Amino acid sequence: MVAKLDYIPIGSKIVSDIYSPFGTLLYMKNEVITSDMKSTLKDIGIETLEVDIGVNDFISDKSSLRKLSNMIYTMVMNCNVTEIARISYMFVMDMANNSLSKLLKQLYEYSPYTYNHSIKVSQYSMIIGSMFDVKLDHMKCLCKGGLLHDIGKIKVPKDILHKPGKLTPDEFDIIKMHPIEGVKIAISNGITNPNILDIIGQHHERWDGSGYPRGLYPRAVNKLANICHMADVYCALNEKRDYKDRLGRNKLWEIMDSMAKSHFEESSYEMVRNKLPMYFVGEKIYFVDGSSAVVIGDCDDDNSNPRVSYNGRIESLQDIGVEKWTKY
Repeated sequence: MVAKLDYIPIGSKIVSDIYSPFGTLLYMKNEVITSDMKSTLKDIGIETLEVDIGVNDFISDKSSLRKLSNMIYTMVMNCNVTEIARISYMFVMDMANNSLSKLLKQLYEYSPYTYNHSIKVSQYSMIIGSMFDVKLDHMKCLCKGGLLHDIGKIKVPKDILHKPGKLTPDEFDIIKMHPIEGVKIAISNGITNPNILDIIGQHHERWDGSGYPRGLYPRAVNKLANICHMADVYCALNEKRDYKDRLGRNKLWEIMDSMAKSHFEESSYEMVRNKLPMYFVGEKIYFVDGSSAVVIGDCDDDNSNPRVSYNGRIESLQDIGVEKWTKY
């Protein structure tokens, strides 16, 4: 996740090597963030950072629930919607004694990857929702629906769910049932909010009617579910799996763009496309000639044209020359 430095909790891990504006390695991937590190980064002008806050254990009590709350709080604060952040924080902290905690525990025990993916989807669903000024009640639905969107996967056999290669048609038919199974599980656990159920049941429906499980057309797809769908796709492409690395930023958005007309409502996607970051501070960008640059910040609020350190100079990516860019 990418967040403003001020909102990143001490103890988070950095996702990639961090370089100074002159290309000097300052901190290595997986180092734990300390208060001294944050001070140093501020001193050299780094204001945002990609980090792994890390929810590797199940959120079974108030202490560990706070870790999940901090993740959501940090992400939403990063979008400058303080009131939503506070409400989301209180909402998640109230989970310890309700059905949501019980279901997340089942998901964690069955598939830790799906559990962590669901936390990220919840975060990004709220971030995207904040772009559209989603009202507070609906923001809560995005939070809870995002956390539970894949709960139906506990009914998918593990050898299919975690298969490293391409699924057979029969295996994919089983996967396609997880939204329906998820709705059943949610209802049987007392979750009846129609928006949350729609997010769970419709997060794979597409704007052109080609999605699953029901092949709904635009007017029948809940807009909150389509927001979750965008978040789900973005997170899946941006995650490392045993059988694939995280995609480079250009490739990620190339795939998202190719899916846009069929999967998402067009104007909504364009707004998300323009606001979610293409590059992260500290990330290396490799060029076709074998050279590289290090991202040190956005360029005039244009997240597709970051400021980079290149050959000892600070330039915008576009100033270096498009002909030098690598595709990945």
